[in-house]
Amino acid sequence: MRSLYPLALALVASSTFAQVWPSKPIRWIVPFPPGGSADIATRTIAERLTQTLGQAVVVENRAGATGAIGVEFVAKSPSDGYTVLSGSDSMTSVPHLHSKLGFDALKDFTPVIQLTRQPVVLAAHPSLGADSVAELVRLVKTKPGLAYASSGSGSPQNMYRYGAVC
Repeated sequence: MRSLYPLALALVASSTFAQVWPSKPIRWIVPFPPGGSADIATRTIAERLTQTLGQAVVVENRAGATGAIGVEFVAKSPSDGYTVLSGSDSMTSVPHLHSKLGFDALKDFTPVIQLTRQPVVLAAHPSLGADSVAELVRLVKTKPGLAYASSGSGSPQNMYRYGAVC
């Protein structure tokens, strides 16, 4: 009879502490402006999750500071499963550029799933005269004010500016 005590305890504990999730809407934070790839992917998946879970999954854009504003918001939210984040690789590069952030990407978050994979493309106009990455690097080093486009300060594409790749 003694061997049944752990089983009985487990059954009582599971019925006592079992909670239905989700019991309220889920906030899914996208730390970038509406209309970008992270926003579109998140909204597509959130719509399907709303149908599957039977509870609203509300996408909220909290853009700014290469994602740091939205990331910090989620880091300071309760860890109850009702606020989730569409993170990106900028979560790990921004802290190297800004010393006073309200989050630690490695300690404050638990990765759940990779939603998308996006290639990074390096392109230059033919008139620039760089036919390879090595030639482009040489050109950038000789012309420090050369104009370029990136997705923002601290983004992987922007790290060229800080000499991280060159």
